[in-house]
Amino acid sequence: MNGNAAAPPASSLVIFARILAIVSGVLVVGGLIWQGIDFALGVLLGCGIVGLNFWWTRRVIAKALRGDHAKARLWISFLAKFGFTVVILFVAILHLNINPVGILVGVSSLVVTGFAFAFVRFGQ
Repeated sequence: MNGNAAAPPASSLVIFARILAIVSGVLVVGGLIWQGIDFALGVLLGCGIVGLNFWWTRRVIAKALRGDHAKARLWISFLAKFGFTVVILFVAILHLNINPVGILVGVSSLVVTGFAFAFVRFGQ
């Protein structure tokens, strides 16, 4: 293989995941500097939920496109993901007293990543 050959372009999902990781890191560090550790923990949880849901959804869709899942199993997987997210948020806010505004900032990483992805992918 030629050392001067260009690397194959990264897929959109890989680019989106990388941007999501960068945005999440910036939000967590920014939350730590701006409001302190309690707020940063909320941001980290929100970003973690977004990252986990992205990974889980990507996995389920890949299986569906390969034909590995029946329609009912896809719905069960979707509902399990939703239920898991609700339970985590419930426990975090009510029992662990994680900052809910921090969680919202973390969850907003998805929106910020969407804008950044559009700019990177289509603004060239």
